Amino acid sequence: MNLIQVNTIDIHGGAARVAGILHDYFKNKGHDSKLIVGTKFGNDPDTIDLKFASNEIINKFPPILKLFCRCHGFRHRAELMFDLENLGDPDSRYLINLVPESTDIIQCHNLHGGYFDLRTLPVLSKLFPVILVMHDPWLLGGHCAHSFDCDKWINGCDMCPHLDVQYSLKRDTAHFNWLRKKHIFDSCSLYLISPSEWLMDRVNRSILKTSIVRSRVINNGVDQTIFIPNDKKKVRADLGIGKEDYVVMFAANGIRESIWKDYATMRAAVSETALAMPEITLHFLAVGESAPPEKIGTATITFIPYKTPDKLACYYQSADVYIHASRAENFPNTIIEALSCGTPVIATSVGGVSEQIKGLCHDGDISGLNHYGLENATGILTPVGDVGALSRALCLLLRTPEILLQLSESAVRDAHERFNIETIGTQYLDFFEEVIKDWKANTKV
Repeated sequence: MNLIQVNTIDIHGGAARVAGILHDYFKNKGHDSKLIVGTKFGNDPDTIDLKFASNEIINKFPPILKLFCRCHGFRHRAELMFDLENLGDPDSRYLINLVPESTDIIQCHNLHGGYFDLRTLPVLSKLFPVILVMHDPWLLGGHCAHSFDCDKWINGCDMCPHLDVQYSLKRDTAHFNWLRKKHIFDSCSLYLISPSEWLMDRVNRSILKTSIVRSRVINNGVDQTIFIPNDKKKVRADLGIGKEDYVVMFAANGIRESIWKDYATMRAAVSETALAMPEITLHFLAVGESAPPEKIGTATITFIPYKTPDKLACYYQSADVYIHASRAENFPNTIIEALSCGTPVIATSVGGVSEQIKGLCHDGDISGLNHYGLENATGILTPVGDVGALSRALCLLLRTPEILLQLSESAVRDAHERFNIETIGTQYLDFFEEVIKDWKANTKV
C-alpha cells in the first residue's frame, strides 16, 4: 500500500510516538509510508515538513497567485484577532500537492496545533480515503483538547466553563467554533480509529458521528523489541540507582506544568508512602522534565529530561512500580510501555486508562474500579485526585514482593497479547483494506 500519515510533529508526545511506530512498522512490512508533519525534528528521509514543503510550492507560483495565497493568510490572522479557534495554517492546503495520486490511505493523527487547516478535510476526503486516528477529543468541541467533566461538546459548547484549557480563548467563542467544525465535518466522508472504547463512545455522541463512514477501536501498540523486561539490578547499576532502593516512576512531557497530569497527587502520595514505610529508601523518578532533585521526607524525587525510547525503556525496567495520576487522558502510551517492561502500574481511572490496566481486587478497596484476581491483574486503579488511595496502593505493592512479582509477570503477558505492534499493526492493515474496498465501492469516478 501507499500510505500517508499526518501529525503535528514527528517525535515527542504520545501522538508522535504512535505515528512514528506505525510509520516504521508499515515500512518494515514493505509498504510505502510517508509521514507529513507540521514541524520536523528528526532526520527520517520519509518524513516531510509541511510548512517547508508548502512554502516551496507557493514560491513557484506566479506573483498574482502568490498574492492570492497571502489573502487566505490575512483571513486567518483576522480570525485569530477576533479570538476564534485556530483551525490551522491556510498554507497547509497545499498538502494535496504532496500526496501522490497512487496514495491508498491518508491517516490523520493530531490535527490541532495550528499546522493543518481543518477546512482541507472535505477536499481530501473526496480525493482519498481519509482515516482520523483520535488521540484526544479536540475535534469534538469548541476548543478543548480535553473537556474534563463538561459535556457541552455534545450539543454546542454554549457558555464554555473551561476557557483557560488548551487551546485557551480570551473570549467565549466556543459555540461558534463548534459550529465551524460541524460545518466542515458535514461536508466530509471520513473513517476513524480510536485507541479506546471511551473515546469512541464520545465520537458516537458528537458532531463527528454523521461524517464517519466506518470506524474501529484499535489500541496503541508498543515496539516490544525495545520495551521489554530486563535485569533490574543491572539496569539500576547502569543508571546509577541504588540496588536496594524502592523505585517508583512516572513519565510525561512537562510533568509539573501539564494541566492534564496530576503531579501534585503523585508527589503527595509518594510523601505519604515514605512516612508509612520509614524503613525503606524511596526514590521517585520523574522522567520528562529537567529540574533539581527534591527531598520530601525520606523520599527523593529525581527529575530526568526527555529520553529516546531505548533510554526510556531502561527507566521503566529499573522501577518497581509505575504510577500515573492524571486529570484527563485517552490511552497513554507510557502505561502500555511500562506494562511491556514488566512494571506494574498504579493509575487514576480516567478516559481509557481502565482499558489498559487490569486492576487488582484487594482488601480495603472500596473504589469499585478493580475487578481482577492476582493471577490476571496488571496493576491497580484509583479514583482521580485520591492521594490516600494512591499511597495505599503503593504501600501494598512495595510491602508485598510476591504480589509485585505476579503483577509483573501478568503485565508482560497481557501487554504482549494486546499491545504488541505486530498485533496492532496487523489490525491497522486489515482495517485499511476494508476502508479501501468500501471507498472504491462508494466513490463516484
